[in-house]
Amino acid sequence: MSLKKLTEKDVQKLKTFKERVNSEKGFINFNTDEASIESLIRIFNTTTHGNWVVVEKDEIIGLIYYERKEPEYFKIHTVVVLNSQRGRGLAKSLIEKVENEASQKKVKKVKLSVEKGNEKVNEFYVKLGYVLKRTTKETYDFEKNLSENKKSYTSW
Repeated sequence: MSLKKLTEKDVQKLKTFKERVNSEKGFINFNTDEASIESLIRIFNTTTHGNWVVVEKDEIIGLIYYERKEPEYFKIHTVVVLNSQRGRGLAKSLIEKVENEASQKKVKKVKLSVEKGNEKVNEFYVKLGYVLKRTTKETYDFEKNLSENKKSYTSW
């Protein structure tokens, strides 16, 4: 198992990952034609956006996508792990990878939102040190102040 950034060589792997997530009754919303995925991977790798994927046996089994709003905060947009791979600490490792990057860049906060109807994941984020800051009609908005959490995180 490895943690890596997506590259344009990963188009088919990302397409297969999306299909697997959707077949497990999860949801990732992006077009699966090759040009759209190539464009998405380029966006994922700009100076204002980032990603990490967990790869095992040459297949993507987890993904995190985030936006860098430096110097104020990083905003996690998507964390997805295949249902069949849950319970292995993969989502936690992906989130910690983003937190480490933010800390290295002297960014003090990481934010994320959870859609209403997915409340079971809220407890997971609270265990990771995220605090509910706001509730809207559509989302629960969480924030973690990294300067309050000086521990070192595991990384692969």
